[in-house]
Amino acid sequence: MLDQYFTRRCVLNRLRAGLFGPYLEQLADSLQQQGYSRTWIRTCLYASDKFGRWLSRQGQGIGDVRSALVQRYVDELKRTRGTQRPKAGCSLNHLIKLLRQEGLVREPSEQPDTDVERWLVRYDTYLERVVGSAVNTRDRYETIVRRFLVGRFGPGPVCWDTLTAKDVSAFVCQEVSGRRGFGRKQPGVAMRSLLRFLVFSGEVMSGLDAAIPKVPQWQHATLPRRLTAEQVTLLLASCDGATTAGIRDRAALLLLTRLRLRPTSRESA
Repeated sequence: MLDQYFTRRCVLNRLRAGLFGPYLEQLADSLQQQGYSRTWIRTCLYASDKFGRWLSRQGQGIGDVRSALVQRYVDELKRTRGTQRPKAGCSLNHLIKLLRQEGLVREPSEQPDTDVERWLVRYDTYLERVVGSAVNTRDRYETIVRRFLVGRFGPGPVCWDTLTAKDVSAFVCQEVSGRRGFGRKQPGVAMRSLLRFLVFSGEVMSGLDAAIPKVPQWQHATLPRRLTAEQVTLLLASCDGATTAGIRDRAALLLLTRLRLRPTSRESA
């Protein structure tokens, strides 16, 4: 089965020799039967192997896999542009589900350890059964909501009566500050979903979502910043004035800088 997705022998040997190697064939077959694309199946297999190697470096085995351990691993992954959760983190749900079916990983405890976790279980059930959100959507929302609840209530009881508009707006502003592109809208969307769940559950009154600040999303918000004067000088100096190509490049770069256009690189110019 793995031969259908990878042709390089070194890659196949690495996947089969990893911690989850004996289960990757079954994982690929299960995903194929569910109708997932070849690209997504490859992503899941790569992600499973990467997670297995991380577990081995931590001195952990398959039987040690728990939600907290998976969350710790995902938090350490490098974020993609917009700081959305990497595909390597999202695709682990399929692996964990398979391991649970095989009895290698215990099911989540029916009684979560903290009040925050208990509310997250209820929130996940609401997203799945009431809203009908996809697994990846629920995963993204819950990651953000977990940070909010832990930061606001900690390990103690969750008291919705003490939740204020200032708590909501401050958290969204903090989350947005480190994001770019369309990822800037994700914290507000997740928090709005949480507040709708709380209204649905009768825990808070409607209207609190008005505290979520609007995040500007300009059409060209992700364009690179302009070069400094020193960088422009160095760029122009890199052109060889003794060659036709160098004279051409210098002329093009001078045109870009004098018209105050956003320069990218010498190759694209």
